[in-house]
Formats: sequence, structure tokens, C-alpha cells
Amino acid sequence: RTRSERHWATTAVLQERGQYLRRAICAIGLIVLMLPLLGVLQAQLARDRAFYIMTVLFGFSFGVCFSLFQDLTWQMLPPEVNFATAMGFNVMCRLAGVGLGNFICGLILDFAILSTPDGQVIYSIGGYIGMCTFSGVSILLSALVSGRSIEVAQEKGRQDLMAECGNKP
Repeated sequence: RTRSERHWATTAVLQERGQYLRRAICAIGLIVLMLPLLGVLQAQLARDRAFYIMTVLFGFSFGVCFSLFQDLTWQMLPPEVNFATAMGFNVMCRLAGVGLGNFICGLILDFAILSTPDGQVIYSIGGYIGMCTFSGVSILLSALVSGRSIEVAQEKGRQDLMAECGNKP
């Protein structure tokens, strides 16, 4: 098998896009952590407006995060990798994470079920706080993981470049 003409992304590209990615991830995490604070607002109209603003910010941050994540994943793949397999594995891991997160959030809410005097089943505010806390902290931790992944890719790219030039890393 021959080596492709594709090269590692430059350190500057990975660094700049990685910073944008981490900022977008942190914005998403903070928005999710702030969602339970909507309950503090007394007026329904104020809660609705604040919720709409938060969803627009969340959607913007998620869009930036998703597109940068895809771009950086592509940029960090080694030149000799089977791209279809690697990207397929990427999607599978992402979906597994979403599924696991939904399962855990469902468990958190199941422990927060309350019954009203008229027989309705509702979730306590504590359940929503727990769910948003778990989700927000998980998202913020992913910012740390993504940062470390980018550092590893930068180092590997430097080592490969030095090897191509005949220098030992």
C-alpha cells in the first residue's frame, strides 16, 4: 500500500480550530447548566423569552461545534489511514455517546418521579437539575478530552514531519 499525498494539518490550523471548538463546547455546557435557572423567572413570558434566547445560543454553538468537530476529525487522521473506516468509527462512537447520555439522563429523571394528588405523574425540579448538571458537566469534560486529542495529533504530526525530513523525533 502506498502512502497518500495527504499530510497532517499544520500545528497552527489545529491550534486555532481547536480553540474555537473548545469555546463552542464550553458555551454549550454552560447553557445546559443554566437551563434549570429558567425556573427562577416568575413570569411565563420572561421564561419563554429567556428559553428562546438560550435555544438560539445553544443551536449556534452546537452548529459551530459540530462542523469544527467534523473538520478537525478529518484533519487529525493520519495520512495512511482508511478514511471510510475511521469516519464510520467516529460516527458510531458519537452515536454511542448520545445513546449512553440519553440512557443516564432517563435514569436520573426516573429517580425523580413524583405523583400529584390528582394522580398525575411529574418529575421533580431536582430531577431536571440533576439531568442538566450531568449533561453540562459531561459536555465540559469533553472540552478537555478534545483539547488533549488535538495536542496528541499535533505531536504526531510533528514527529512524522521530522521523520520525513530525516531527523529523529
